[in-house]
Amino acid sequence: MIKSIILAGTFVFSLNLLADFSGTWQGFGKIILNQTTKSCPEFQVHFEQTEKYLKTTGSVLKCKGINILGKENILSIVDGKLMMDNIEIGNIADSKIETKFKDPVNGFNYSYKLEIIDQRMIDYSETVTTASGVLFYQVQAYLKLNLNLF
Repeated sequence: MIKSIILAGTFVFSLNLLADFSGTWQGFGKIILNQTTKSCPEFQVHFEQTEKYLKTTGSVLKCKGINILGKENILSIVDGKLMMDNIEIGNIADSKIETKFKDPVNGFNYSYKLEIIDQRMIDYSETVTTASGVLFYQVQAYLKLNLNLF
């Protein structure tokens, strides 16, 4: 009986180690594109997270002369690992998300790092390189959880 209580307690505690990225996050940042840095006064992304998946929808990045709309992505969460099409591409633990993967269609390499700085702020980094490793673009942003949308 005591062993099952300890194991159940450990399981619940380990689930709580995954930060909850759910919600709409808004903020600002910068983009480096063609060796030029441009300010991005508007950045928004929506996350929906459960124990089994992390879904991103509605991402919009507005920079000086550039607008980028992100597509919906759903990643499975298996033991803290992020999976895309049953392939491990990163991890989610504590207050961090890190992913790296290569797009089989265009050959570009994608890297994302998100870290919750406090309960309502994310440090966001996105880097895309060509198949030969040349920087295509890089985004750095600070996003705040928008509580007004709930």
